[in-house]
Amino acid sequence: MTKPTEVQSGRLPAAGAWGMLAVLVVAQLAIAFAARGVVVLAPFLQSEFQLAKAQIGMLSSSLFVGQMVGAIPAGAQVDRLGVRRMLLLSTAGVGVCLLIMALSPTWTLVLLGMTLAGIAYTAMHSVTNKGLLEWFSRERRGLAVGIKQTGITNGAAIAALVLPALALAMSWRSAMALTAVGLVLLGAVCAIAYRTPKGRGTQQQSAASEGGAASLRQVMGNTRLRAVSLTALILGLVQFSVYTYLILYLGDELGYPLVAAGAMLSLSEISGSGGKLGWGWASDRIFGGRRQPALRALAGFGALGLFLLSLAGGRGVGCAVFPLLVLVGATTGGYNGLWMNLASESAPPHLAGMATGLSITLGSLGSALGPPLFGLVVDLTGSYALAWQILAGVLVGLWLALRYVRLENQ
Repeated sequence: MTKPTEVQSGRLPAAGAWGMLAVLVVAQLAIAFAARGVVVLAPFLQSEFQLAKAQIGMLSSSLFVGQMVGAIPAGAQVDRLGVRRMLLLSTAGVGVCLLIMALSPTWTLVLLGMTLAGIAYTAMHSVTNKGLLEWFSRERRGLAVGIKQTGITNGAAIAALVLPALALAMSWRSAMALTAVGLVLLGAVCAIAYRTPKGRGTQQQSAASEGGAASLRQVMGNTRLRAVSLTALILGLVQFSVYTYLILYLGDELGYPLVAAGAMLSLSEISGSGGKLGWGWASDRIFGGRRQPALRALAGFGALGLFLLSLAGGRGVGCAVFPLLVLVGATTGGYNGLWMNLASESAPPHLAGMATGLSITLGSLGSALGPPLFGLVVDLTGSYALAWQILAGVLVGLWLALRYVRLENQ
C-alpha cells in the first residue's frame, strides 16, 4: 500500500504549502493584470477604432469565447503535464497574444488576439486549482482558494490603476507590449519557483492519462458540477458587464476623468478581493462550511447594490458613489472562491483540472454574452440605468433559484 503523502494526511509543513500558494497567487495576479487589464484600455481603443458601446463589449466577450474553447482541453493538459509546465505555457501564451494585439492595425485582429489570449488564460484557472489540491488538505483549502482568487481581482485592480496612466504617458500599444513582456518574464520565474509534493504529481498525471474520453464522460455526467457551472454562468454575466463598462459609466455619466475613473474601478476590484475572502469566511464560520447559502446572500446584496447604482446617474454625485462601488465589487466580484471550491471538489483529485475546465467553459458563456448585451441596452436607451437594473433583476432571479437548486452534498 502506498504511504499517504503529507498532503493527503493533512500534515503538510506550513512553509511549503503557503510558499507554493504565494507562487500561484503571483502567477494568477500577473496573468489577470495582463488579460483583464486590456479591458481597462477600452476608452483608448474606442477612440482609435471608433467603436460603439456594444463593440467594446466584444473585447471581454472575445476573452471568454477563448476560455470556452480552451477550458476543457487546457484542464486535461494540466492533469497530464502538471502544474509547472502549464503555468509556463499559459503565461507565455497570453504574453505572445498581447504582443500581437499591440501590433494589430484593425479591430478585428485585436479581437482575434484577445480570443487566442483567452485560450491561454483559461489554463491558469486549472493550474492554480490543481496546485492547491496538491498542496492543501480539504480542511485548509477553502481559505487557500479564496486567497488565490484574490489574485484575479487584485491583478485587475492594479491594471485599472496603472494602465490608463501608462497609456496616457506612452500609448495604449506601448502599455500593452510592456505588459506582455513583463508577464512572460514573471511567468518564467513562477514556473521555476513552483514544485510538486513528492510522489503526488506522478501518480495523478498517470491516472489522468489512462482514459481521457472516460474521464471527460465522468466529469460531464456530474449533475452537481453542471449546476455549479450554470450558477457561475449567471454570476459571470453580471461580473464582466460591470467590469467592462464601469470605467465608461463613471466617465460618461458621472463625469470623472479617466485616471480617476480607473482608480474607482480599482476600488471596486479591491472590494472584490475582500469579498472573496469575506464570503469564503462566511461560508466556513456563519454557514457551517456550506457554500450555497453564501452564494445566495451574495446574489441578494449584489442585486441591491446594482439597483442603487442605477439611481446614481447624473453628474455631481461626488464621493456618494464610493460605498456603492464597494458593495457592487464585493458581491459581483466576490463569488469566484466559492465557485472554484465547489467545482474542483465535485470530481476526484486526479480530474480536478478537467472539472475546473468544464465549469469554466459553461461559466465563461455568461461572461462572453453579458458585456455586448449590456452595451446594446446602453446604445438603445442612451443611458446605463436600465442596463444596471436588468443586471439587478438577473441576480434576484438567481437568489430565488438558489433556494431550490442543490449545489452541494450537505
